[in-house]
Amino acid sequence: MRNPLSAQPGDNAPSVGRPGAPVGSVARLSDWQGPIVRVAAYLVSILLLPVAACAGVPVDSGQGVPTIDLLVAAALGVAALACGWRIRSKIVRRKLRYDTALNNMQPGLLLFDKDGRLVLYNERFLQMYRLPPGSVKLGCCLSDLLRLRKAAGTFSGDPDKFVSKLVGSGGEFVGDPDRAISKLFEGGRVERKEMRVPDGRVISITNQSTPDHGWVSIHEDITPQKRAEEELRRAHETLREVMELMPAGLVMYDEQDRLVLWNRRYDAIYAETADLRAPGVSFVEMLRAGVARNVYAAAAGREEAWIAERLALRNQANQTHEQRLRDGRWLRVDDYRMASGGFIGVRVDITELKQREEELRLQNMKLDAALQSMSQGLAMFDADRRLIFCNKQYADLYGLSPELMTPGLTQQQILDYRTQSGIIPLSAADDYIRDRESKAGTGAKSETFVELSDGRTLSVVIQPTPAGGWVTTHEDITDRRRAETQVAHLALHDPLTDLPNRALLRERLEVALRRVRAGDQLAVLYLDLDHFKDVNDTLGHAIGDELLKCIADRVRGCLKADDTLARLGGDEFAVIQTAMRERGEAADLAELIHEAVTAPCVLDGHQVLVGVSIGISLAPSDADSADQLLKNADMALYGAKDSGRGTHRFFEPRMSSRASARRSLEIDLRNALSRDEFELHYQPLVNLESGRITSCEALLRWRHPERGLVSPAEFIPLAEETGIIVRLGKWVLASACAEAAAWPDDIAVSVNISPVQIKDSTLVLAVVQALASSGLPARRLEIEVTESVLLEQSRFTLTTLHQLRNLGVRIALDDFGTGWSSMSALRRFRFDKLKIDRSFIHDLSDQSEAEAIVRVLAELAKSLRMMTTAEGVETPAQLERVRNLGCTEMQGYLHSKPMPLHDLRQFLSARRMGAA
Repeated sequence: MRNPLSAQPGDNAPSVGRPGAPVGSVARLSDWQGPIVRVAAYLVSILLLPVAACAGVPVDSGQGVPTIDLLVAAALGVAALACGWRIRSKIVRRKLRYDTALNNMQPGLLLFDKDGRLVLYNERFLQMYRLPPGSVKLGCCLSDLLRLRKAAGTFSGDPDKFVSKLVGSGGEFVGDPDRAISKLFEGGRVERKEMRVPDGRVISITNQSTPDHGWVSIHEDITPQKRAEEELRRAHETLREVMELMPAGLVMYDEQDRLVLWNRRYDAIYAETADLRAPGVSFVEMLRAGVARNVYAAAAGREEAWIAERLALRNQANQTHEQRLRDGRWLRVDDYRMASGGFIGVRVDITELKQREEELRLQNMKLDAALQSMSQGLAMFDADRRLIFCNKQYADLYGLSPELMTPGLTQQQILDYRTQSGIIPLSAADDYIRDRESKAGTGAKSETFVELSDGRTLSVVIQPTPAGGWVTTHEDITDRRRAETQVAHLALHDPLTDLPNRALLRERLEVALRRVRAGDQLAVLYLDLDHFKDVNDTLGHAIGDELLKCIADRVRGCLKADDTLARLGGDEFAVIQTAMRERGEAADLAELIHEAVTAPCVLDGHQVLVGVSIGISLAPSDADSADQLLKNADMALYGAKDSGRGTHRFFEPRMSSRASARRSLEIDLRNALSRDEFELHYQPLVNLESGRITSCEALLRWRHPERGLVSPAEFIPLAEETGIIVRLGKWVLASACAEAAAWPDDIAVSVNISPVQIKDSTLVLAVVQALASSGLPARRLEIEVTESVLLEQSRFTLTTLHQLRNLGVRIALDDFGTGWSSMSALRRFRFDKLKIDRSFIHDLSDQSEAEAIVRVLAELAKSLRMMTTAEGVETPAQLERVRNLGCTEMQGYLHSKPMPLHDLRQFLSARRMGAA
């Protein structure tokens, strides 16, 4: 490989052996070579003369050339050769050193003379710009080098324009721009710049003039440094970005407590001193500035003492404290000492946390007040069965002194105290503790009813805690249990006559049928009073109710001890006649009942006469199931009525007239909805305290094209039996919601849902669709269900009720007390409203028993956080009674009869105008 520093042919510079010398060294050799050779030759000739004389060499050659001259010439030649060899050897060695040094330089090197011609370069320059060996010729100019670089792909501009622009050609410089470049660096001027080559590398170029008016250009690849700088810059930007994204304020001071950096959040926290914050400001200066500007609330009035305390805190290795600012904000201040001696400060705004702490403190105060004010006793135990807390009510329930009930007492010690007070017998202590522990150990909530020695009944609810202990609440439910017993009795008995109701009748019939299957016989007699409606219409409901009680007593007197008399509702009764031997016994009983019923009754000065029609069904000859027996007896009753009333009929398979009529009615009922024969009437419900209408109950009416208005009592049971009620109920829901959407916003609509609808899986969806299509808010829809819904207590029914409640719909229990209620079911679902059946309200005028029942129901509803609606209020006296007994709403003819939608709108508008 040819050395790029050696002279090359065509370079106009002499070569002196190999390796070639730099052009700057070879060009001056002729100036001093001649004199050195001549002196050396003369000295050599003097030394050779004696040698020549001894050898007989003539001094004169005989040819006119003195021998001495020949010797001198020979000596000069030898001397010149020797001297030249030595000089060249030195030059070669020196050049080798220069070559080695220059070619091992890390930067690329170019040397130009005053005319802008290249006189020197090194291999690093070629490598740096990817120029092939031998491509660069000494004597070329800068523009030539740029062309070579352009060809090699390491220069992307126009060489001539670049050079012209560099020296300002056309302006200050005239002529060849390459020759003018050296003028840029006159006077020892140094120019440094960076240039990016097309392949992405960054080259640092340093240009400087030389003493002979040329210039040297040094090229250094600084790409790694640039990359490192870029990475450092990016890292710094990332750090800064992270700092700025921090939700906390961040500040850093050096080992001399001089401010180094901070983020915007820190400026926002201490906005009052943000204008003073600058690198180099001391911590003490900023602290005093903050005190002077009243930033720190705690420093007011004791500035110097506060500053000293703050400095003492900062001087600790790592410390945390809270700081309150003048504007009420709270900060958590964390200062961390660094190994270098400086520190990093973190400021977190904990104002919301402090507010929550204060709220929690107030809540704890309220909770403590609530615990001490609650009607139930409450006690909390840890996993070791030691008392954590109990309220005063807990101690009072068991006759204990509150001073005794200190935290840390064991459950056994508490039980001992209770035993000493005579509340729990000592013999039951161990069993009682084992029972409490076993229930707490299940991990599930449990309720136990504890009968105390003093006759009281407590409800003890145990709720395990995650830590292994438990919380117990103790409530005196003595009065409630009595009320529940009374209500439970009402659930199975008619409140007017105290006879078994339909539910109890069915239970007893099922029991009696089991004996029938063992060989006995029985009869079911359906009784319906003739012309009872005339008594109500002429003498009033009060006389009618007295008549029903009189008839009940008379019929009861006709029965054996094992027989059952039940009131099914209205003027309908049923009898289960057991231990029969023959069919005639049922006929005899029917005759006996007929005589007892038709005898005159003197009531309130009135002689009242009614008749009775009786239908009889026998088991096992007619049927062996309760439903079929009751149905057959009902069919036989209609046969008796069709025969002219006042008689009795046995069931006959040929009795099809009523069944035929029912089938005809069923066909009409199935087509009535599509023929638009149904309409809704509404009866308002009034708040007893404000007198304001709170809601209107939607009542379904069927306007038959031939029969006229069909009684709901006639077609609703048929719709439920055939399943038509599901489709009909959806229409009622949709129509009622659509019509109620136009009412005032404070008036709700109540819709009755039958037990059949409750069991339908699409009921909830129907409610959602009705609300969505009408735009009626869920809070303005009230679903009314009868007590029969709770009879089965099925999980599906309760799930449906809860789903409706979750929609925001209110749930009311309608006709409570008519024979299907169950207190256990009431505890399983919390209704929003309890509607007391009208039969109780009618008896308020002169029956203390009815008044006691209504009071119990109202108190029960209040304890369960339910509203109570008194149904069938017809007189001012009844209104005053139900208000005094604690009912919250009334519904009845005294205020308004059910009315069509058009009349309701006028009614509501008139009341609004009157109120205004």
